[in-house]
Amino acid sequence: MKKSLLLLLFVFAAHFCAFAQMAPGSTAPNFTVVDINGQSYTLYNILDQGKTVYIDFFATWCGPCWNYHSTHALQELWEQYGPS
Repeated sequence: MKKSLLLLLFVFAAHFCAFAQMAPGSTAPNFTVVDINGQSYTLYNILDQGKTVYIDFFATWCGPCWNYHSTHALQELWEQYGPS
């Protein structure tokens, strides 16, 4: 009984945690990040400058994430729309 309850709890939790994308048309919350050089960036400040922001979080241990990263889709975006 405990194993069944634990399995049910795991499946229920995984269902709500598996969807990481925001709903289409929703507004991203403002956040600040610091790069490896100590420079901080705030999302809304960058958007206020008229710039576009693409955020890609991936990990090498995440199969689907790594497969997407390996397609070089973001590299192509950079080459096509990035600064000269």
